[in-house]
Amino acid sequence: MDDDEPMAPEEDDDEPTANLKDDEEEEHQSDIEHQKEDHLELEKARKERMDLMAAELKREQDEQKKAAEKKKGAGKEGGGEVVPFDKFQYLVGQSEVFAHFLAGKLYLFVWLCVILVCLFIVGAP
Repeated sequence: MDDDEPMAPEEDDDEPTANLKDDEEEEHQSDIEHQKEDHLELEKARKERMDLMAAELKREQDEQKKAAEKKKGAGKEGGGEVVPFDKFQYLVGQSEVFAHFLAGKLYLFVWLCVILVCLFIVGAP
């Protein structure tokens, strides 16, 4: 064999590219499997959060129902104990309504006085 002759390509040169394609395909499949696992984990976490939120909502509703029944039972029977704080809240609410009413009346009275004074000033020669 002469050194001047070009060497013929060997058959083994095609195998590394085929191995690379196989490796890429395996990595792609592995990535898809990991994505599916991640999706399943996220879905489980979402369902768990939803279950916890539903349980919390149910617990809150049950507490509200119990409080309403307790309040209703105390009012109907007459023998139920009325909490002084509830009476205080009721009285404060009533006094706020009355104060608002008085403020409205006072506001109208002030405007009436202003109008009368203006009329008096305009009408006085």
